[in-house]
Amino acid sequence: MIRIALAGDVVPMRAGAATDPDAAAAFGILKSADLAIGNLDMALTRHTAPLDKHVVRRADPAMAADVAQMGFHVLTVANNHAVDFGWPGLDETMHAVCAAGMEPVGAGDNEETAWRGSVRDVGGQRIGLLAFSCLNPPGSAARAVRPGIAHLPVAAHYAIDQLHAMEEPGDPSALHIATTIGQADIAALCARVRRIASACDFLIASVHWGFGSGGVLADYQRPLAHALIESGAGMVHGHHPHGVHGFEIHRGAPIFYSMGTFLAQQLLEDAGPRARAIRAGMSRAGLLAVVDIADRRVRAGTIHHTTLGPSHTPLLTGQEPLILDAPGEPTEG
Repeated sequence: MIRIALAGDVVPMRAGAATDPDAAAAFGILKSADLAIGNLDMALTRHTAPLDKHVVRRADPAMAADVAQMGFHVLTVANNHAVDFGWPGLDETMHAVCAAGMEPVGAGDNEETAWRGSVRDVGGQRIGLLAFSCLNPPGSAARAVRPGIAHLPVAAHYAIDQLHAMEEPGDPSALHIATTIGQADIAALCARVRRIASACDFLIASVHWGFGSGGVLADYQRPLAHALIESGAGMVHGHHPHGVHGFEIHRGAPIFYSMGTFLAQQLLEDAGPRARAIRAGMSRAGLLAVVDIADRRVRAGTIHHTTLGPSHTPLLTGQEPLILDAPGEPTEG
């Protein structure tokens, strides 16, 4: 049996975060795991030319050593902030992560390498990780001859309730934004999942998805999560929303829709009006999940509640952890 720890968004901006005594208990959980995974939601780069975006963030590549000291082994970089300073910034980020002894997953020199995923030996078991993002700052997705992140396109359709709009002109609740994933894209994704699942004993799908704030799932998220499990993933690791979302068990496999915030030191930095507005709706809550894997499936798990301490590092809240019981058949692969 091996133990895997899953954390949410990781944004290190200040040196010394790894030795913050307030975060010692949370980091201790990471260090006790055979494999600890988080989402690096920023760039670690010296490049200073950002993309045209409302919010960008970066720190010195030396910060990667702090993240490794926290206990992480793998960081996903398929998200909307690892690309804030373009491919040069993301490339430097990935090199910094590797130099610190960790593995970056979810980006590459072209589409094939970005979607390659990872299979690594953990305690004698082959553990796979496929990381991708449903958010795509323009020009950030890897293509056949372009570097970038692994990106799954999501289509948005805007529907107006005409009766409501006539009775309540200008009421925003008359508008519904429906989101879907095209059949060809979902078929290609499921083929990738099956390919990696066939090469490992247990596969984790790590997905950057949903909205940056609020507690509502986008229309596409639950069908996508179920498709990942039905194609061979044994667990879904969701992130991006600045808050905790619920989780479910589908065919014996846990789906964490949003792990929330783990480390958020961007909140200590100066910000413009747009970033301040986003921060105002940001929850300080996070989940730190620890799951035990044996016989190709999750056997048991514990979900710890975290919040941000004074240095915006993770602080265990003292709330009773949730116990995860996930009976089910072994995942195919």
